[in-house]
Amino acid sequence: MLAACGRSNEYTPVTPTLTIQYALDEAFARRESIVNPGREEVMAVLWRPFAYWLLERGITSIFYQFPLEDRISTADALYDVQTLLTAMRQMYGAYIYFGGDAAFVPLFDEISATISTRDYWDTGDFSSVVRDKLFTVATDNHFIFGTQLIEDTPDMGWEYRFNVTASFFVGDIPFYKTEYGFLCIERGIYVSEMRSHDKYDIFRLAVDAYGVLLYTPVVVLPGLGHGSVYALRIVYTGGKEETLYLTRHSPALRERQPARLHWEGDIPIITIMDFMTWSDLENTRQKLSFIEYVQDAPVLIVDVRSNIGGASLFAEGWMNALTGYELQSRSAILMAQPIVADGAELLFDIPIEDVLAMREIEQQIHAQEFTPLAVNHWGRFNTSGEIMQREQLLIILTDRFTASAGESFTNLSFSMNNSLVIGQNTVGAHTVDFPHVLMTLPRSGVRFAFGSTVTIHPENHFAEGIGFAPDIWATGDALEAALAMLRREGLICDENTL
Repeated sequence: MLAACGRSNEYTPVTPTLTIQYALDEAFARRESIVNPGREEVMAVLWRPFAYWLLERGITSIFYQFPLEDRISTADALYDVQTLLTAMRQMYGAYIYFGGDAAFVPLFDEISATISTRDYWDTGDFSSVVRDKLFTVATDNHFIFGTQLIEDTPDMGWEYRFNVTASFFVGDIPFYKTEYGFLCIERGIYVSEMRSHDKYDIFRLAVDAYGVLLYTPVVVLPGLGHGSVYALRIVYTGGKEETLYLTRHSPALRERQPARLHWEGDIPIITIMDFMTWSDLENTRQKLSFIEYVQDAPVLIVDVRSNIGGASLFAEGWMNALTGYELQSRSAILMAQPIVADGAELLFDIPIEDVLAMREIEQQIHAQEFTPLAVNHWGRFNTSGEIMQREQLLIILTDRFTASAGESFTNLSFSMNNSLVIGQNTVGAHTVDFPHVLMTLPRSGVRFAFGSTVTIHPENHFAEGIGFAPDIWATGDALEAALAMLRREGLICDENTL
């Protein structure tokens, strides 16, 4: 149970009142309901590639081996299409996960049929055709192809478009959840049903700018081709019907800043906008240095909004260093060793002394270990299902730009009690790992990159493009809402209130 810091509440809440303890109870129930995928699920997507046929087709591990052509013949384009399929069959971590030959061979036949309709192809048009069709099956936000590539995005940030995403629509009428269902405060009546939706899927526990906990409808629609308003039809008990107009959530990418620790009263707040390691060694050391100052705080806020990712093992190791435990992720991982060089060497010009220094840092932190499964294949799965018990209240802030390693960090919070994720859904770039396999198609010079590791998430826990849902949806600024929520219950002790 949370303890207040010894001052009276200045805010008189409306009735009924939802408390932080209520939110923690709901979050714990969510964690208990998660069914962890195990070894069997990992083995089901294991793919042992054929011999090194790639080398026979002219592909090497050198990223810029072939120049980018302006125009290619249909024969050359078809050759590259088959080369891409071969590369994916041999090294793409999610090849079986997304359907294997049964899904990709017909897809590439369709791509080849489209390519065959012309005598020549502009390389840009060729790249667009392949990319648009490829990502109807490989719904992977880490897979980069053609014009999305790294020379256009030197910071590996958000300039390239996502392959799969979603639109979120949020209501502004408050509801409360009681033993009788969802009560509309303004109407004084309960929701009976929703047209076209399950009310238990739509209503989210949320917090407003004043720190008041309530429920609000949130509708998720795949893709971006939707308007700014969504009409949600509700039927109340007694038969009365109403249309609620939900507003599209339009997130803004936060301005980049180095990791920092600051305080709001006696509440430490750590902001981490990436989990990069070798590319910014000093920033990595800074993130680790914060831990000793915050471990004994009753409440800790870690802000990973607009965290662009980085090294998932570092993100998990940081969390383990904070908690003092080796947490086991709720998601399982299959990791394969690619036959090409790690693309990180091509992305960053890393001095050898920085590499050695990073190795020393890695020895200070520990992430969950992998188990050998087959030649060049390792797995990681949660064998205990245990939810770690902690005294410290850990609040993690997320938004629609929290991605990749930022999502790995967020996912670990579901392995502990006394934790709350507040904000909005994350990006949903967590099925396949960072695209470290970087290659070039030999005839067109079109470059592509993908990962060799696939993550199997528990059912209804995560979806690519939709992400991890927060425990509490923030209708405004997540940090301001979290602080207001803590103040309402007397959990922030400012100097002038002691």
